[in-house]
Amino acid sequence: MKTGGRPRAPSLKWTNGAWQARPMIRGTRYTLRYRCASQAEAEKRLANDISKIEAGTSVAQVKAASEEMPSFRVAVEMFVARVRGSRTPKVADHYEQMLSAPPRGYISETVQDLPIDRIQTFQFEQCLVDCSKRNRSKYTVSKVKKAVHRLYVLSRATYQEAGVPFVNPMSGVRLPDLDIPKEARRHRAVPTDDELSLYMEYLHPSQGDPRATSWRYGVVERQVLATCSRYLGGLRVGSDLHRWKWNVDLFPDEDFATAWAPRNKTMQPQLFLTPGHLRNVLRLWWRLTGEKKEGPVFPVTRVGKLGDRIGLEKHATGHAKALRLDLRRCFLLLHLEARRSGSGRFDPRAPRPGTRRWRELFKETERTRPVDFHSFRRLWVEGTLRRIDPEAVEGRRLTAHSSDVLTTLYTGHVRERAEVIPEHWLPRPDLPIPRDLPGLIEELRGRVLPTGGKTSNGSNLFVP
Repeated sequence: MKTGGRPRAPSLKWTNGAWQARPMIRGTRYTLRYRCASQAEAEKRLANDISKIEAGTSVAQVKAASEEMPSFRVAVEMFVARVRGSRTPKVADHYEQMLSAPPRGYISETVQDLPIDRIQTFQFEQCLVDCSKRNRSKYTVSKVKKAVHRLYVLSRATYQEAGVPFVNPMSGVRLPDLDIPKEARRHRAVPTDDELSLYMEYLHPSQGDPRATSWRYGVVERQVLATCSRYLGGLRVGSDLHRWKWNVDLFPDEDFATAWAPRNKTMQPQLFLTPGHLRNVLRLWWRLTGEKKEGPVFPVTRVGKLGDRIGLEKHATGHAKALRLDLRRCFLLLHLEARRSGSGRFDPRAPRPGTRRWRELFKETERTRPVDFHSFRRLWVEGTLRRIDPEAVEGRRLTAHSSDVLTTLYTGHVRERAEVIPEHWLPRPDLPIPRDLPGLIEELRGRVLPTGGKTSNGSNLFVP
């Protein structure tokens, strides 16, 4: 029989919500339990406790420490792992960032190392106050509070398995009771109709690159999105336009005479008579995207982090940075062409770099925020509410705001008939049709859009 050699390490098993081991130390077998996120961490703590007992530390002290509730740091790891299994990786990463220690997150190092059942409410309140002192908005502070609250709700099973009474320290926390300074409400920069007209004439400057067609398509898509938001009730991009369906909201057989504004944020859809200019743009966009009778109006065109979703509805897709890049290039190209011509006649509609208007559109200041796609909704609201009496009431109804504060104590509602948009609320003259849209229709006929990245088989979503 072989004797001697290195003693075998005690095995760990997941039992009753914890990693459990029964090591033999100096002829006596002990039971040690560890509540942690991974088996590797439990093995490290087990080896450390065995060395403590062999060095003479009281077994009762070691067992008391090993059977403690998990620390806040470990609870975050377990919480993020659960979220990652049920939600998208982006949501899990967002929770992990908020609940980490500064400077990346908002929960202090002191709280991170405490067991979750020993953290007091005042400690979390101090973390929220410190978050606001880092020039974070009240909305961000509220999101941190909700993330901690959700962590404790999902940790209820851990309390029950340990036999510890469940107490959520965030249940009684109210932001108005904390010493959080009020923030100045900065308005979003709003492009004028003249600036939008220049943008519709913009062409992507790429030439000779194999990805140029994909970039041109992205510019045209943003131009069509901007046109739809400007002409049809200030539609939001994420909650409305990305969820548009050909067979539900737009009716190609009827030549786009009417269109539904989904209003998915308030769940109060509205039926509009489509303005004539918007009909022409939608007709061209329909031809470009394959003359489909169903499916999303603005589909996914490339393989992303969520996998191969080409042709499906977009989720969590933002266009703000790309829109600002388009506008900067558009204005700079206009000034460059005027300088090259030698005439010195700069287009007065295009702001120049370094001016106040340029900073307002593209840079975040103490008073303003840069332009994004929600600016088009703001432009619509300002256009409808600019006529104070008697048309302001009609303007607030067409905007369909859910909050009384946003539109002077008025809430929109649905009517059975199609809404008619007054002519003087639309740009005059009409915005130009996106300049590159007809050209892309002919260029992409019978081809697959080259995205410059991964593409799935049969991803020809465009002109048949």
